[in-house]
Amino acid sequence: MPRSYIREFSQYNPAYINAEVAFYTVEDGERTETLATLYAASTGSTQAENPQRLGSRGMLLNPVYHEDPIIAVVVSEGQPSHSTGIIKNIEAAADRAEEAAENIETAYASFAAIETARDEAQTAAATAQAAAAGIKWKNSVKAATTSDITLSGEQTIDGIALVAGDRCLVKNQATASENGIYQVSASAWARSFDLDAWSEIPSATVSVEEGSTQADTSWTCTSDEGGTLETTDISWALLNITNTYNKTEIDAKDATKLSLSGGTLTGDIELAGDATEDLHPATKRQLDALRNYAFSENNTTAVTSSLIAPDDTIPQITEGAEFASLSFTPSRVGAVLEVSVIAHIGGSSVSWVTAAVFQDGEADAILSARNYLSTAQAISALTNRTLVVAADTGTINFTARFAASAGSARLNGGSSRVDGGALKSSLMVREIA
Repeated sequence: MPRSYIREFSQYNPAYINAEVAFYTVEDGERTETLATLYAASTGSTQAENPQRLGSRGMLLNPVYHEDPIIAVVVSEGQPSHSTGIIKNIEAAADRAEEAAENIETAYASFAAIETARDEAQTAAATAQAAAAGIKWKNSVKAATTSDITLSGEQTIDGIALVAGDRCLVKNQATASENGIYQVSASAWARSFDLDAWSEIPSATVSVEEGSTQADTSWTCTSDEGGTLETTDISWALLNITNTYNKTEIDAKDATKLSLSGGTLTGDIELAGDATEDLHPATKRQLDALRNYAFSENNTTAVTSSLIAPDDTIPQITEGAEFASLSFTPSRVGAVLEVSVIAHIGGSSVSWVTAAVFQDGEADAILSARNYLSTAQAISALTNRTLVVAADTGTINFTARFAASAGSARLNGGSSRVDGGALKSSLMVREIA
């Protein structure tokens, strides 16, 4: 199971300075008394301590990961303990794609490394598409046929002189059952060891190294399970992967990051027309989801005396004051939307402060974040997120509100605005699957 990085305690929060946070397992939507298993990395068996001690900035000192849903209980000096909502593991394909996209600035070290980085980019793109389409990569071949050939002897294929020991993709035989990957021989050719049984045929995919017309192309086998080698036709189709990374023209609102290891990207990528039209449907859906988001932020101050009670009732849309709103249109029915809120709230007195998110004007909040201000005029950074499944492709409206439980609440400040407007509260909705 993929692990999820615990982001809930990765931002500065003065209320959590040197606090202790324990993470418990969840059963039937409720917190149990069993401490959850935490991990020190996204892979491997090394476990992290539970409970964790937050540092001088109210943040986790090191990355912590989990697999199953958890609920955190925070104990801060001078404040009552309180629990978070359920922290879910949503690191599925789109989230892993997002993590893989964080290193665009480290893609190329210089123009001198562009050839190496270009090969790495092709491998990364192929791996991502393979994961979505379920294809199976085979070792590359030196050349690929363009017409029917005799399967024996050293010969020239697509302008490349093949000698004994070379690998060749044969895909154009008049008798289609002869197609496959072969080991070149001075006598009769034999099927390669990694494609000499029918179970290895369906979804087999291979890259071509050289050739006048076939160089740097990739091909995938479209034949189905259940065939018989040397009897059932074996068909190959061009895989939509390119290794041209010379120029980039991407609209700012659609700009996404690429995962390339090593170096810094200084070249460009150009997408002509709809570059996603021929992608596998699952891949295209993930790319569409990554581009579909809405964001609203507010760096002004606002004050409200409308209260939200610190009890076990759902915050209401008539309580508090609105500080952000946005509209979002899902790309498809059943799309999974991540709704997240960040609010910096101060209070005129010792009280609880709350941020809540509402959907389509409904009375009950779909999400809330809460913290206790032990000192008047203190500021608390509230953050939380939840998932919403789109029932249709109609526009969904979201609003975010803030309030205190006593006195008045101030957005983006304590007694007045701080940080010259750099302190911002926000509401974000993005499609993740």
